Amino acid sequence: MRVTSKIYTFGSIFLCLFLVATVVSNFKSSETTRDRSKRDIKSKKIVANDFIPEAFFRERQHSGKTTTPSFSEDTLLHSFKCPETENDLVLVTTNARNPQKLHRRFYSKYPVEVRFLIGFTEDPLPTDFDDYVIGSYNETYENLYLKTGSAFEFVSKCGLSKQKVTMVDDDTIFYAGDKMPDEDIVCGYRLNSMTEKMTTGKWALTEQQWPSGVYFPGYCGGACKTLSAETMKNIYSVSIRYSNNNVTFEDLMYTGIFRVMAGLPTPLHAPELCRHYNGNYINLNWGMHLYLKENGLEDFSEEESRRYPLSENSKMITAGKTRL
Repeated sequence: MRVTSKIYTFGSIFLCLFLVATVVSNFKSSETTRDRSKRDIKSKKIVANDFIPEAFFRERQHSGKTTTPSFSEDTLLHSFKCPETENDLVLVTTNARNPQKLHRRFYSKYPVEVRFLIGFTEDPLPTDFDDYVIGSYNETYENLYLKTGSAFEFVSKCGLSKQKVTMVDDDTIFYAGDKMPDEDIVCGYRLNSMTEKMTTGKWALTEQQWPSGVYFPGYCGGACKTLSAETMKNIYSVSIRYSNNNVTFEDLMYTGIFRVMAGLPTPLHAPELCRHYNGNYINLNWGMHLYLKENGLEDFSEEESRRYPLSENSKMITAGKTRL
């Protein structure tokens, strides 16, 4: 009787193991070809770091023709003033209608120089400031790729070498008083890694632009990034030599594809470097104000002190909630 019981027990265990193995096998075999392709690509480390399709290695053809009045397509810059010191540089992506005075006031408290990237526009600019880097492209959202390229050309044309250069949108704070990571490229908003192309929407790419099932290289996405001047010059050299294969996703091209082609490492992610306010300039203003107060660089009025307790942290102000 005991022998029969043991046989029955072992048989039950064997049957359970067989059923589990069958379920696992069926689950694995149900993976789609796309899922298997993802795993294979990841295991080969093709795109996570260093794979760039051959189409991007076609050398650019420069015609030298004029695309807008008095501007050549071989430069993205119209007028600019180079930094006069070796202080770090902040490049603010903006347009003529958005406020620049908030950034001038904020960054004047720190040993940095600030410049505003802006495209060719008929909107008047203040004449009492010489901190605009005016591009040879029209000021449109579709030309954001060119505006980003103008930042890399500006750093190269000015011969910068020792500076750290932070690129921010005009609704974003770069916490200039905080200690900077000692890396050549730092993503202060988002590091996109192991991402694939979109097939619909404004960032959709065709098969000719980027092959399906192949990951993009890591790149800095969004409103804030810091690069060494030498890194920007290396990337710029690649960008003017090789084709962008009609890909105009500026973050991907400059801190991803051109970065890899220049032989530069994957960026570091440091989300505490900046704060993006999603177009809410009221909260941007108060975020800057509170940060300066916390660092002993600006005092509140008596009324402001009552409305905004000192215990309130500037980095905790939400982007969506209007405070005034």
